[in-house]
Amino acid sequence: MRGEADSVSVLWDALRKPIAKSVLSENNPVGSSLWLTIDSQIQFYAQKELKRAVQQFDADSGEVIVMDPNNGEILAMANYPPFDPNRYRYVSPERWRNRAITDCFEPGSTFKVVLFASALEANLFKTRDIVYCENGVFRVSKHVVHDVHPRGWLTVADIMKFSSNIGAVKIGEKVGKKRFYAWIKKFGFGERTCIDLPGEAEGMVRNPGEWTRVDMAAACFGQGISVTPLQMTVAMACIANGGKKVVPHVMKKIVSPAGGILKTFSDQSPKPIMKPATSRCLKVLLRRVVEDGGTGVRAAVSGYTVAGKTGTSQSYDTKTCSYDKKKGTASFVGFAPCDEPKFVIGVFIHNPKKACYGGVVSGPVFREVCERALLYVGIPPDTKVVKIKKNRERNKKVSYTRVSRL
Repeated sequence: MRGEADSVSVLWDALRKPIAKSVLSENNPVGSSLWLTIDSQIQFYAQKELKRAVQQFDADSGEVIVMDPNNGEILAMANYPPFDPNRYRYVSPERWRNRAITDCFEPGSTFKVVLFASALEANLFKTRDIVYCENGVFRVSKHVVHDVHPRGWLTVADIMKFSSNIGAVKIGEKVGKKRFYAWIKKFGFGERTCIDLPGEAEGMVRNPGEWTRVDMAAACFGQGISVTPLQMTVAMACIANGGKKVVPHVMKKIVSPAGGILKTFSDQSPKPIMKPATSRCLKVLLRRVVEDGGTGVRAAVSGYTVAGKTGTSQSYDTKTCSYDKKKGTASFVGFAPCDEPKFVIGVFIHNPKKACYGGVVSGPVFREVCERALLYVGIPPDTKVVKIKKNRERNKKVSYTRVSRL
């Protein structure tokens, strides 16, 4: 968006008033144009729904990121509250930041996708293996891990669907610190995504040599680790696109005055980080999250297959050295359509006061932005809308061919 350089000579009097000035050279050529990946219509959808959610739940702030998982193009990056760059002096410097890339938070259960990727890739579990979830209370050293809804035996698939922290901890114990840390780094946490914007934060991931058993357990459900909204969105894109890590970017191309394309910025060499089979398996698990009974059911988009993960995290209070139950981040990160994802969308709402769960606060934002974006670009529905009658018959017992009793 910058043309060729030129100059203007100005003659001032003693009172700093201009007396005479030259004009721009008429022979100076018109500069090239920089095209961005941002789609103004999708940006409008994201900004509108983000504002509605922050106000509805009386939250402090929020971000929405819409990204093409196949090439890393950022189609929307919304922050609320926003500010007018032309009037920046009238607002607090706190609001100048692009919080989608500068601010870090503990992700909560959205981080479970990293744990599951590490377990499935190493073939440590099958999705039908069952794990005992201790009826909602599990002691790790001197600390106790709780589940919001106490449950006994759950399949690995249901641990994801119901977002069981205890189930995640038990999976993590079998994965181990070194393997889990290696996958955290594979997904790009603890380092910049290299987006072409200034001020990006790295997040924080401590060396596994410093982890205690409690630290490892907490990391399994997204505590003790800090990430940016963009990092979490890029991680979900790796699953959506078949297991490849792409570099996010907002610059699309440079066009000459004559209309020729001088340079493009699309990520031409995405880095494979997991097997396509692992990606497909994760897609199936994440699709169940937004189905009936899952924590992300409010994110379901009528007529489209959607996959994603909810997150509900608490903020760490450095004064009390404990987690503040009244402050945290409600998030949902997902993609659609499942088979050939067009969008991956991350929604992050900070310190909502009228509700706290990611599925309740951020799920509806994902649904509205996703549905409007899909219709806007002309993606036809990929599933029929049907009404399912409840079966009054008792559920039949299912026996599994392979059982991991943890």
